[in-house]
Amino acid sequence: MLREKGKKLFLLTNSPYYFVDGGTRFMLEDSLGYLDSWRELFDVVIAKANKLEFYTSEHPFRCYDKEKDNLAFSKVDVFLTKKIYYHGCLKAFSHITKWNGPEVIDFGDHLFSDLRGPSKAGWHTAAIIHELENEI
Repeated sequence: MLREKGKKLFLLTNSPYYFVDGGTRFMLEDSLGYLDSWRELFDVVIAKANKLEFYTSEHPFRCYDKEKDNLAFSKVDVFLTKKIYYHGCLKAFSHITKWNGPEVIDFGDHLFSDLRGPSKAGWHTAAIIHELENEI
């Protein structure tokens, strides 16, 4: 629905790709419709981002080869939709995507790494707090 409205979507996680891929395939396997992979839902997929460091460091992005399970050491100047990226930093992410500050909303489930870092970067944040489900 968000993509149909022209929104750009990215996945930024501390988890390694194999973990994200397994869980996401399991959760979405019956709802992908015409898509070949859950990765087609996102414009950029970044794993092992090392949040909170992601927001303050100047680590480069590395392109991850899932077939060979290794990282390329060539410079990443553009994000390609079918590629998977590791590491990186906010400065490079903003430079490559041109998505800045209040244009970005970050949904997260970890109060410190998913809310504090993005809010310091000027992003809007939304917390997903499973424990509140019983309270509501």
